[in-house]
Amino acid sequence: MPSKRSTALNRRKLLTVATLSISSSIAGCATLQARLEAFRLGTFERPIAADWHLSPGQWPMRDYNYARTRHNPFATPPRHNPVRAWTYAVSSSNLQSLVVSDDTVFVRSEARLTALNATDGRKRWHRSRNNRERLIYIAGRLYNVAQDRVRAIAPDGTELWSTELNRE
Repeated sequence: MPSKRSTALNRRKLLTVATLSISSSIAGCATLQARLEAFRLGTFERPIAADWHLSPGQWPMRDYNYARTRHNPFATPPRHNPVRAWTYAVSSSNLQSLVVSDDTVFVRSEARLTALNATDGRKRWHRSRNNRERLIYIAGRLYNVAQDRVRAIAPDGTELWSTELNRE
């Protein structure tokens, strides 16, 4: 007849091995899930640096940020009264979004996206757009965000990528 001590020891070994194998398989599933997710999404061209922030002259989206503060904490007020350098005619009812970045002003009206030179107001490029979209500028890229689609646009107007959003 086996002793109680050897039976308890065998149970401990069995429980230890079972616990280790279960936790290993769970960890393997998590790793596999991460790999599948990376495969599905693809690799990113360039991650945004953790210390990236806006320059003083940038206005990345409508109302400045998601909190809609309408305030750029990095900007300094003008030392003299501002002088109008140029104008661009767009009806206020058609104006959807206005973004300023580096040396470009992006104007999103109801039917068009236009890029203007911030210094003299000359039109750099324009694209027709059919639906209501918002503009967001992050780290050298303009993102055109709609309810069902996101587009990444380079400063020269070329569309870098586009993806549809699921409504699930």
